[in-house]
Amino acid sequence: MKTMPPSRALVRLNRLLTLAVLGFLCVTLWICCKGRGLWWLVRESTRRMTLAGLVTEAEVPGGRLVALVPGTSIRGNLLRQRVEAAARLYHAGSVSHLILSGDGRAASYDEPRAMRRMLADLGVPPHVMIEDAGGLSTYESIQRAGSIAAGNRLLIITQELHCSRALMLAWGMGLDALACALPSTPAPASVAREEKATVRAVLDLAGLRSWTEKVEKEGRVVCAGVTLAAF
Repeated sequence: MKTMPPSRALVRLNRLLTLAVLGFLCVTLWICCKGRGLWWLVRESTRRMTLAGLVTEAEVPGGRLVALVPGTSIRGNLLRQRVEAAARLYHAGSVSHLILSGDGRAASYDEPRAMRRMLADLGVPPHVMIEDAGGLSTYESIQRAGSIAAGNRLLIITQELHCSRALMLAWGMGLDALACALPSTPAPASVAREEKATVRAVLDLAGLRSWTEKVEKEGRVVCAGVTLAAF
């Protein structure tokens, strides 16, 4: 279903509401699950907050959604899993267009172009594929997809571990979005990275994106003269 793109005031309101609900869940979990670390508390709160927007591939509703396929390493299996699910959903008539968002800054490594080639091999016509070479992070992919979708309902197709963070960002930006959770068995190191990435996503929504980008670039956090581990 197509709606008007969210206004700036509505985006600000959605950010505040998303952060308020997340904060409430974090406090509740901290009280109930003492001994858990900050990373776990934020990720688990995000997971619980977004449960209503997570669907399996079989549960994707009709209505010709616009799909966002976020990029990841073109050398692994995760990207192919996302692309194959996107192709099946297109052929089933569940999605009308596919936004292929990822790192496309170099000719030798172009995630959107790699996705386009895979989708073409799976019978998806070129006119329904929209390449976004500026999706250098989940935050940027979601933000840019919201503009490209122009009020259409967005379906984010990604692995289950990544879904909650992506959907939290989308809701915080005022987008009408669902996430198609693809099954995966992440390694402990992947879970740890996702926990830190979720904390960063919350800070980004809170208006601290320029600071988190500086932290990512410098590889450290300095707080009151004390150097802490980076995200």
